[in-house]
Amino acid sequence: MIEYHGVRLRVKRDKQTGLMACPLCGVGDEATYFFTPEDLLRHILAHVKGYMRHKRKAPVRHPEEQEEEE
Repeated sequence: MIEYHGVRLRVKRDKQTGLMACPLCGVGDEATYFFTPEDLLRHILAHVKGYMRHKRKAPVRHPEEQEEEE
């Protein structure tokens, strides 16, 4: 889990390098990796704005789910 300017994302990290994988691009051959949370967030915003060819909807958490975790 990373947090950047109030945005919380659950991301996977490469075990050897520590790079963060875009949760929308996935892992493996399609993966896109980032050094900083800022770079990852800008990349995700590009998905949202339609700049990226590869699109996949991000999972949405509802407030009820967050209350159950706490």
